[in-house]
Parts: sequence; C-alpha cells; structure tokens
Amino acid sequence: MKMKRLACIAVLVCCIVGVSSQTSISFAELFRSGDMTPYIGQTLQLTDTLHVNGWGSQPRYMWVSDHRIQNECEQGNLPREVYTFSITDNSISNHLRLGTKLANVTLKVTTAQYATLVNSATYANHTRPTLHQPIGDYHLKVCGFNVEKFFIGIDGYETKTIKVIEALKNIDADIFGLCEVGEYPSAMSSIASKLNKAIGADIYAAIADNISDSSATYSRAGFIYKKDKVVPYGGFTEASTDRIYKKRNIIQGFVERNTGEKFVFSMNHFKAKDTTADQSEGTRITNASHLIETLKTAVPGKYADTDILVMGDLNSCTGEIPVKMLYDEGYNCIMNRFEPNGYSIVYSQTVERLDHALASSSMMAQITGATTYHINTDERKDNTEHNMYRSSDHDPVIIGLRLGNHTIEPPVEGEPVNIVTDFKNGLAPFTPQSVDGYQTWFSDANYGARISGYANGNNSNTDWLVSPVLNLSNHALAKLEFDHAINYDKDGKKESCQTLWISDNYNDDAETATWEQLIIPNYPNGMNWTYASSGPIDIPQRYLKDKIRIAFKYGSTTTESNATWQITDFSLVGTYAPTDISAIETSNQYTVYALNKTIYVVNLCDNAPARVEVYNSNGKLLASQQITDRFEFATNDTGVYLVKMGNEVYKVVVA
Repeated sequence: MKMKRLACIAVLVCCIVGVSSQTSISFAELFRSGDMTPYIGQTLQLTDTLHVNGWGSQPRYMWVSDHRIQNECEQGNLPREVYTFSITDNSISNHLRLGTKLANVTLKVTTAQYATLVNSATYANHTRPTLHQPIGDYHLKVCGFNVEKFFIGIDGYETKTIKVIEALKNIDADIFGLCEVGEYPSAMSSIASKLNKAIGADIYAAIADNISDSSATYSRAGFIYKKDKVVPYGGFTEASTDRIYKKRNIIQGFVERNTGEKFVFSMNHFKAKDTTADQSEGTRITNASHLIETLKTAVPGKYADTDILVMGDLNSCTGEIPVKMLYDEGYNCIMNRFEPNGYSIVYSQTVERLDHALASSSMMAQITGATTYHINTDERKDNTEHNMYRSSDHDPVIIGLRLGNHTIEPPVEGEPVNIVTDFKNGLAPFTPQSVDGYQTWFSDANYGARISGYANGNNSNTDWLVSPVLNLSNHALAKLEFDHAINYDKDGKKESCQTLWISDNYNDDAETATWEQLIIPNYPNGMNWTYASSGPIDIPQRYLKDKIRIAFKYGSTTTESNATWQITDFSLVGTYAPTDISAIETSNQYTVYALNKTIYVVNLCDNAPARVEVYNSNGKLLASQQITDRFEFATNDTGVYLVKMGNEVYKVVVA
C-alpha cells in the first residue's frame, strides 16, 4: 500500500512539474478548460497572434482574443468558440486602435480572465488610415455615411462639425448620401456650405428636399453632390409614409455630366436596434418592405432607369431578415463581392456590418470597387482631436461607379508602361501584403526592398510585394529586370521561396488572386551579399492587356529557408504595338476629320441617333453628346484624339 501511495505521489509531482515548466502554449490550449484558471500564476509564451477587440478603463488594459470577433448574424459567418481576456501592458500610454495585433506575447496569468505582459510584444496593424482603399477605375465616387447625431446644439457640436467636415473633405466623393442628420431644413445645405469653406471653393451643393419640419428630435437622410460632376433629376422620393421614416429613407436620381448616364440613389436609415429587439426588428422589416415597394412602383416611371444603388445604415447584419429581403428582390450585396467579412461598426467587442451597399443587377455591372473606410469604429469614442478620426460611430462606405458604356475604355495611344525604382526611398509604387508571419517587406536606404524570415530564430512567413495595376493594352511587348541578392540560403530553397508572379484578377488580396509564376533566369549565389541581375523577363503575350499585376513572393518556414532577399534597380518597360489606322478610319456610317483645331463628326445615317465621345491620348473623356447629324469639338491642343461612336473608334490628329 505504501508503495502504491508513493507511486501516486510521484505521478502527481511529475504532473505538477510538467505544467509549471511549460512556457510555450497556443491560445486554444490556454482556454482548453474555458478560462485560464489552470495557469494562474504561470508565465507563458503564446504561439498565436492576439487581436485587440476592446478597451479597459485605461490605455494599458486591453480585451484581446485570437481573432477579430464577428457578429453571429453576419452572412457566411462560421461560428466558433469565442474566448477573450484582459491583458495589461504597462508600457502603453495611449489607447491603441481596435484591430491592433500583438505578436511574440509572453504573459503572466493573474486570474481566470486577466493577464499581464512580461515582455515587449510586437504591435502591428495599429496605424490610422489616411486614405481609403482603392475602388477601381471609377468615374464617380459615391459615399454612404451615418454621421451620428449631427444635430445643432448637441454637446461638442463644434468639434463634431470639424471632424465630419474633415472626413468628407478627405473622402472627396462626387455624391455623399448622409444619414442621422438633424431634421432642420437647412441641415444638408449647412454641411455643404461648411465643406465648401474647408475646401476653399464652391464645389458642393445639397439636395433641397422641402421637408419643412423644424424639429431636431429625429434625424433625416440627404444628399450632397459635386455640381460639376452630376446633376440631380426627377426630384426626391420618400420611401415611407411614416412621419419619421419618410425622412430617413429617400431616393434621388442623378445624371453624370460627362456622359449623360443616369442612376438612382436610395439612401436609408432603418430603425435602430434597442432593448425591445422583437419590436425594432419588426420596424426594420417594415422599413425594408416600404423601400422595396417604392423601388418597384415609383422609381420606374419617375426616374426611367433600372440602375439603382441602395446604401445606408440598415441596422441589420448581412444575414438578418431586412437585408435578406433586398437580396430576395434581386439586389446584390456589393460589399460581399469586394470586401467579404468586412465591418462598419464595433459593438461590445464585436464587429458587424450595419452600413450597406446594394445594387440592382444592371447597376452591379457598373460598380468598379467598394471599401469601408475605418476612420471611426476602431477609434475611442472620447476622441476630441480636431481631425476626421471618430467623426462618427459608423465607418463610411465608399463605392466606385463607371456608368453606362464606360465600363470599357476605348483604345488609347497614351504612354507605354515605364516603371523604374531602386526601392531605396520606399516600396512605392509597389505595395507589401503579409499573408503569414510577422516579418514583412521594408525599404532599406542602402539595399532596396528587403525581407528576412529570421528574427530571434526561424519564422514562418508568406509575403507579397505587389506592383500597381498595369495597363498593357496595345503593347507589342513588355520586359522587366532587376538586381537581387540572397544570403543565408543554407537549404538551397531560393528558387522555390524567392519567386516572381503575374496575375490578371488581383483585387487587393493576394490569396484570392490567380497567379502564374514568371521564371527568374538568374539567381545570386545565395550565401553572400553579392547582387546578380535577374536578366530580362518577358511578360507573356496573353498578359498584354489591362488590369495586370506582377508580384515578388517571399516564403520561409520555422525549420528551413529563412534567407534574406534584397531587390533593387527594378525596371518594367513596354513598347506599343503600331496602330492600324486604315482599319480604324474605315466606315460607311460616319465621317470624322479635323480642321483648324476642330474635330468634326458627320452621321451619314439619317434618323439614326448616335452618342459621340471624344478622348485625349491619355484616355480622358473630353466630350460626350447624342447626335443625329453633326458634331463639332474645338480644342487648342494639338495631338492625337480618339473619337468613339458605338463600337467604332477613330483616331484623329489635330495639328
């Protein structure tokens, strides 16, 4: 019996020693029992990255998890167990933005839900954005923005005004759809006036909706637009008969000045979520029903257009009934296409999309891109700085439009591609994108673009360095070349881990794009800092078209291939293909010529209207007009112009 007891004691001692000596642990293992109770008093090194999802009472207190927690009602959300705890970093003196990532974390567990950092963790993803993400090759930029209780007389109104105006100025949209603005009739005009004053020019105007209620109890939606870009038409339409919601759900038609193309813009603010969840959900369903009915019955006759853009704060996630009702009516979720799993607001450590952009089927084909501009939701509510950050509790949603037949540019003479950089003064015009790991591409003033997977040991990394979008249309050929050095390639993996790729469908995410490898002819030695020329690399003929990207890809693992890669003296040069002038100028329908710096177009087909478009050699649209017989366009600039009618394009030289 004594021997058995001693054996049990020995086993117990081994177990205790085993737990206390464990210093490296995954997040899942840390919460295997549901909280951190088994590890209280221990110092542990986490193998996972932490994400800041919420703040404590002071900057050094942060609520963290192993992922950014998404609302369970988001469409496509994959439910997962959510564990979160408070971590203290006594070196932090200012609140970090939500979404900040913490890597290389060593902590001491103090209670079941609290821990303290005992090392200097690596912080990433906490830089404030100064520009929104690209939205494609657009002609019009449209923004939907809940500006959060923008009422005259509220506490902090002056600071609030500065913030909102700075945000609108920075976004620089051609049309703003705003909601949660005070009801007073001059509200939108006041915003437009203040925005013009901040810009220093009379650019914007507001839609006069003639809603006369002077109360500031409720909020309204409205439109502000650039007068030189679009013209309102058809008047505004209220999508509800309810006293409150008819002001919150409104519709307006717009005409693009340069093209004459039209679209219908519906800006909305559905019932807010509150403690009476069932009742508020019912009101949002009613909001959606009224909007759908109005879009069906009033819009076709009043605006004579099927191109409909629906935006606004619908106070519903992508998987909730009010939004699904719009899906069922054939409206496409723009954000699911361009920014899946995105968010526009943070509530109780959870990200969700309440601010939406949906398009009718004909409108969807004219969307060039979309993004959510995270200038607000990841910032502290008590931010009183005189800048655009935390101008609202919602993030603005920004859409790119290219209306009508302008989804495809006519061929342009322009300039052939020519990119030359040594990467020593920054990575631009290339953009780094880290898929895995904490080591990233950076610019070295002496060596150019540089990356290494080694930092206090071997690390797993996948990192891309992506070129700007390239238009290789009309090119006869394009070649690139660069110098590079590779050191510490002790495993001889450089030809599989330091590579070059090309894609024609990249959309801001290297992992979702389809890539084809371009073979680098010459690699350096791999075990010193001696540079070697890559040798000329031809762009394959099938990629001599628009919207092309090339990218350098770096990979490393925890066991091998942690080489350092340095790239400099990069050049990409193209040569244009000759233009077949005779083929362009042959037509039995039109006569096109230039005389005395005026371009003339004669329509030879009686009673057959045609739209004429004139572009300069850089592809900029200069004039657009519907004609039945004759068109003239005067210019003071000599050079090559392109004239487009239907599917025909003519090259005209103005001497």
